[in-house]
Amino acid sequence: MKCKNCGADYRTYKGKCPYCGTSSRLGRVWATERSIAEQRYDEARLQRNQKYSPFILNRWLNRGILIALSVLVLGFLATLAASGIEKGLPALEYKRHTQEIEAQLEESFEDGDYQNVRAILRKYDLYGKDHYAYSQAAFMYYDFRSYSTEKYAVIEDILTEGTTSDFQLSYLLSEARRVYTLNLGSYSLLSPKNEDYYQANCQDIRGFLVGYLGMTEEEWAVFADTEGYSYPADEMAQTLLERRAWEHE
Repeated sequence: MKCKNCGADYRTYKGKCPYCGTSSRLGRVWATERSIAEQRYDEARLQRNQKYSPFILNRWLNRGILIALSVLVLGFLATLAASGIEKGLPALEYKRHTQEIEAQLEESFEDGDYQNVRAILRKYDLYGKDHYAYSQAAFMYYDFRSYSTEKYAVIEDILTEGTTSDFQLSYLLSEARRVYTLNLGSYSLLSPKNEDYYQANCQDIRGFLVGYLGMTEEEWAVFADTEGYSYPADEMAQTLLERRAWEHE
């Protein structure tokens, strides 16, 4: 276009003459229309991205995700709090009812109800040197129960099949050895209060291995050696299986 002031030629989109600086009405109109067109283009592009892009979420979806995350976090915190309270309740109960709980523990111990002794110790987390005899009896009970389970499994095999497997018998001997040697970790030092219980367990084991399975006195002496026992359980099991002393009862 031609400047009305100096007559110079310049492009219409210029807002003023680049030579004399005279303002151009057509240039201002062009600039306004361009600004409006660019704004409409940006709005259209934003709407298109919100509609088709999987990576841009609308405001309601964002709110939904935030709410869901908040619920999950609160649920997790509530679970942690409940767990902490649950763990703390037995300790609080023991603190409030110490004499009563200790009396129950002593009564169960004196009655030979070692299963209940174990239950009380576990419930109130009382294992330790302050309850050493009770703790040892509880572990002795657990090991003897494991041995008894294997013993009755062997008896059932023999009664139904006439024999048992070398694996089953070997496992039985290992469990019996654990009871006899008092293999209880930090509770292996026999408490005088548990002497009778220990001897009764040992008599049961000896009666079954010697009297029922046919272990000889020499083999028993090796088996019962709490210090130098070196007879592998699988070899002893194989020897007893070959002998089959139970067939001659």
